Formats: sequence, C-alpha cells, structure tokens
Amino acid sequence: MKVRGLYESEMELISKLLYIFYAEGFGEAVRPTIIEDDNPISAKHQEIIKSGLFDVDKLLGEYLPEQQTIKLYTECIKNISEVLSVNIKDLQDVVLLHEFGHWITHKLPYGEQKEWENYCGNKTNNDVHEGWAQLIAWRVVKDIPILKEVFCKLNERQSAPYKVWKQFENSSIITLLLLRENDCSIATVGHWHLFDDEIKLNQNSSYEEMKEKLRGATLGGELGIF
Repeated sequence: MKVRGLYESEMELISKLLYIFYAEGFGEAVRPTIIEDDNPISAKHQEIIKSGLFDVDKLLGEYLPEQQTIKLYTECIKNISEVLSVNIKDLQDVVLLHEFGHWITHKLPYGEQKEWENYCGNKTNNDVHEGWAQLIAWRVVKDIPILKEVFCKLNERQSAPYKVWKQFENSSIITLLLLRENDCSIATVGHWHLFDDEIKLNQNSSYEEMKEKLRGATLGGELGIF
C-alpha cells in the first residue's frame, strides 16, 4: 500500500475534468490523497468478482470522504481488466475519474455552498451518489475513444445505480450538481428529472426560482416516491 501523487497522464485527465467545473464558477478544494492498495485480492473481493457485478466502489476503488482519500485496489483492477479484456491502465483511469467524481460532488464549492455537508450521511440514496460520479466521469471519457470503450464495457457489468447516468447523458451536469442540498430535501433522481425538465421549459428562470418550484412540488406531494 502506498500514497502517491497523480501521474502525468492522470493529471491531464483530472485537469480536463476540473476545467468543466471551474469554467462554470465552481471553486477549488484541497485535492484528495491517492492510495494504491496492492494487497492480494481479499476473500470479500473474490466473492464480489464471482457475482459478476463489477461496481467500482469497494471493489476497484473507493472514495473515503472523512479522510478525503481515494483508494485504488490495483490487484482487483488487474483482475477485472483481464476479465473484460481491457488495458489495466485504461481501466484504472476510468476508476480514478469515477472516484474524483465522488470527491467533486462532496468537496467542490459553489457560491455560498462550501461543500455538501451531508455527503457522509445516509439520507441520500445510492442512485444519486453513483449517478453523479458516473455522469461526471462520462463527461471526460466520452471524448476519449479508448476510455469510452472501457467505461461502457465496465458499465455493462454493473448494478442499476451505476447506470442512472444514462438518463441524464444529454443534461447539464453543472445544473444537476447544483442540486446538492445540505438537508438532502431535493437530492433524489426524481428531482433530477423534474429539475432537468424545468430547465428545458424555463430557459430564463434562475437557479433559485427553479429550486423553489422543486421544494413546492416536494411539499405538495407531486413527486411521489423515488
């Protein structure tokens, strides 16, 4: 197990990713620590691999919010790269982008919102966490053919929360990310859909105006259960 910085090729990928957010007014935050865990594949990981579902988190990598650390499970990445017949480094890049997606969701400030304080809580469902991380990663890999191929191959072998991003492939990740709420009152995939529709119907509405409409719909029970 070792702590390391970003390699040069990784720095280029992460710079492309962060530029998307900096260009839209998001601020900077202290970058996460990167740890490579090269321990032999654990019994728990072996069972997950046998299941045939290769969800990123806790198998290929993990974002630890309390420590602001990204952990890469290099032996699992090597194993899954062989199963998928993809390059190890390409798969690791996809995993790294996904985990940076979690970090961005948690830590990048916007205006008065310094970070998503409830990120570490249990109020937000897995669809939201993984949907955001996948959608953020997609914004980079979609323009890099080999990483796009690896991302899609891996996604075919992942559970439903890792496929939520497809519903918002043509939506603005920036406006969706602004739905982070410290009270998590509008942090559901159902709200993403409503917010996305509101943006398309009311191009001139402010973010705050649209958010208030979402709160009203929530209180009025119009959104149902998501």
